[in-house]
Formats: sequence, C-alpha cells, structure tokens
Amino acid sequence: EHCVTPRNGKAVEINAMWYNALKIAEELTKLFGHLISAKKYKELAKKCKKSFTEKFYNEKTKCLYDVLGDSKIRPNQLFALSLTYQVIDPDSEIAENIINVVEKKLLNNYGLKTLAKGEAFYKDVYEGDVLKRDMSYHQGITWPWLLGVYADGFKNIIKAEKNETQKSKLKQEYESFAKNVEE
Repeated sequence: EHCVTPRNGKAVEINAMWYNALKIAEELTKLFGHLISAKKYKELAKKCKKSFTEKFYNEKTKCLYDVLGDSKIRPNQLFALSLTYQVIDPDSEIAENIINVVEKKLLNNYGLKTLAKGEAFYKDVYEGDVLKRDMSYHQGITWPWLLGVYADGFKNIIKAEKNETQKSKLKQEYESFAKNVEE
C-alpha cells in the first residue's frame, strides 16, 4: 500500500486549531470565573503562538510549512489566518506573505489547488481509474470549499489593518475576488 499524501509529523492546520482551542478555553474559563485556569490557557497559547511562528514559517518560500520540514505549498496554511483566533497575526508581514503566495500559487476562480503547480507529483485533473484518481486527490486538484477558508483569512487581514489607505485597497481586492468567484 502506498500513501499518496504522507503528512507524518506536525501538520500546520492541526497546530493552528490547537492555538485556537487554547484561546477559546481561555475565554470560557474567564467567562465562568476560573481565573487561574484562564491564566494557564493564556500562557500556553502565548508559548504555542511563539513556537508556531518560529517553526512553521518558511523564510525561503514566504509561507508556512504544510508539515514541519515539508515545504510543498498547500492551502492548509490558511487555517493559521482564518480561525477566530489566528496563530499568525493578521496584520503581520508573514500574514501578507502567506496570502500573496496562496493567491499566486493556489487560488483560481473555482477554489484552491491542493498543491502548487511545479511541486513533485502535481496533478491538476481528477480522472482515470481508482488508482489514478487516488494519486491526484491531494496533488493539485481544485477544491471549492477552500474558498471559504481563504475568504475568512483575507477578511481577518482586512479587519486587522490599521492604515486606512491600505485597508481600503485590501477591501477592493477582496471585493474583486468575491466578484470573480460569483461569475
């Protein structure tokens, strides 16, 4: 048996969701008056965020590793920007780099490619017998549902932007994206 898309190790989206869960736990324990627990969750989240940024940001590709040590460009990195609590600050240069790479390498009018063109084993068509289809499933075909993850990340970046001129520019880019998706 052959694993088409091995993702052994620390996956980017799982770690982004872990940070989000820690922040939610902090919020809930605060809400219910468990301040000592809230402080513990806050500290854990702070450590998680620092470690995440240090380990997952790939300076060479200007985006996040899909799995630590795996520099293939995939859409899973968007979870770092799209959740309620973003493990990557949405007003950071890193966030801007991630969105730019995803736009250039993965985004199209129908969704996001599961792997950037040019990566090893890239396939952009889902066709053929069972084996051929299995070999392409996570290797470049476009998934429409990922547009929602992209949109949420983009909106979080807009929301965090403090410079009104830049915020206006980002809003226009987002509106253009939304219009292209509708067509």
